[in-house]
This record gives sequence, C-alpha cells and structure tokens, in this order.
Amino acid sequence: MLIENKMNNSMKHVESGFDQLILFTCSVEKLLPRGVWSTYILNRKVRIYYVGRINDLHKYQLGCIETDCKLERQADSTLDLMRKVHDVFRLLVLGADANGIIQKMYNFPYIQEEWLQIKVNLLTEYDDTDIEKWNLILKMDVLLQNYDAVLNYLRLPNMYGLFFNGYWRDVFPEEKIIVEQTYGEEFGNTQFQESVQYSIRENGIQQSVTICADKNSLFDAQMSYSGICIFLDGALDVCRKKIENDSIRFNYSAKWVGLKKLYQE
Repeated sequence: MLIENKMNNSMKHVESGFDQLILFTCSVEKLLPRGVWSTYILNRKVRIYYVGRINDLHKYQLGCIETDCKLERQADSTLDLMRKVHDVFRLLVLGADANGIIQKMYNFPYIQEEWLQIKVNLLTEYDDTDIEKWNLILKMDVLLQNYDAVLNYLRLPNMYGLFFNGYWRDVFPEEKIIVEQTYGEEFGNTQFQESVQYSIRENGIQQSVTICADKNSLFDAQMSYSGICIFLDGALDVCRKKIENDSIRFNYSAKWVGLKKLYQE
C-alpha cells in the first residue's frame, strides 16, 4: 500500500531511452432531439520515446501506429479524409519545457515536406466540387505554413495536450495553483484556467503523483469541468478531462497501455 511521504516533494522524471505506448482518446456525445445520444470517438495509439534533456528541453519522439474512429447515431462524410490529412503528424520530434508544455518541433521542415506529397494525393482524389472536404484540405495547408500555429495545435487536448499537460513540477506546490489550458474549435479556441491540486505518495519503491483539476471562476458557468492525472515514477499513467452540460459531453484521455511490469507494485 502506498503511504504518504512528506519528506520528498519533488517529482521524478523518466530516464533517457524510456518509451511508452499511449492510447489517446477524444469523444464527443450530443443529445439528439429524440432523446438519445450521438457519439464520436477517435482513438490513436502512439509510441512515445524519451530522448533526454537537451538545451533545457525534454526531447521526445512520437510515432502514431494506429488510428480508428467510431460513430454512433451520426454520419460524417469527412471522416476518412480527416484521417488522411492527419497522417502528416504520424512522426513527430518535440521538445517540452520543465512544466511539460510543448515549446519546440524539431522536424517541422520534414512535416512540411510530407504535407506537400499528401496534399498532391488528396487534391487528385478530391476536387473543389465538394466544398466541405476541399476546405478541410485547405485548412490544414494554411496551418502548416505557420510554425507557431502548429505548436499550438499539437498542444490541444485532442492532440497531445494530455501527455504534454503543463503539470510537471520540480517541486510540488502545497496549495492549489492555476494552470492554463487551451481547447480547440469545439470551444472557440478558448483558453481556460484550471484549479489544480497535487498529492504525492511513496512506498519506498514507487512514487505516485495524483493531480486533480477543477474549473475556476472564469470557466463557463453552464459547463462542468473535471480532470485527473496520475504519474508513476515520472511516467504518465493516465490523464483525463471531462467537460459537459445537459446536452453535450466532451471526454479527452491519454492512457498508458503498454507493458508496465517495471511499475507493478
């Protein structure tokens, strides 16, 4: 059983060469007029390899190895195209600061070159008679011309914002702190402020850190907001966020699904 250890209030970090298989899930549920819920679920399995700390940034390699999407009680004609468009991000090399926020994309030129080939194939397959699909291609094309815009996009919870979550701390705060989180188009690209509480426990072998997030007074009063994040010896075990009201539910999660035998109690 884990017991509190108040003598150690510093957070561990994984060592160079550590890798994890993380399942990222984003789901949206909407209440339909007939009283049932429609569901959209996007799952991505991503291998994340920690290179090490270089020039004050934690460097990671990410490789998306599997993507699937499920729809219930709704249709989306752009779903297949969306997967093809996002193939451009299947290989990433990123740098995060001491708080775990993405600050650098090492392979941006490579991503732009990849997009040029993907775009040629997509424009051959789709034409401007299908405005919705055409606009989706052009939207990604505009995004990939702007390095800072791409960084912001990758920080979103439906991308990699739950792994690079801004919760890392060298020394844990004893009181609640405010952490800013940005959400995408589903919330009008709005930046929310979370009220975050840390707790740390150790059993002499393993450190477990639990971080609970709640909305602060600046959040939309009509929406409930909650989140939890757990680290085991500096490795992300799970991070979840839930935002909902009476008619819509957003769920975001990042969960370690690979081998954990070194972390079993």
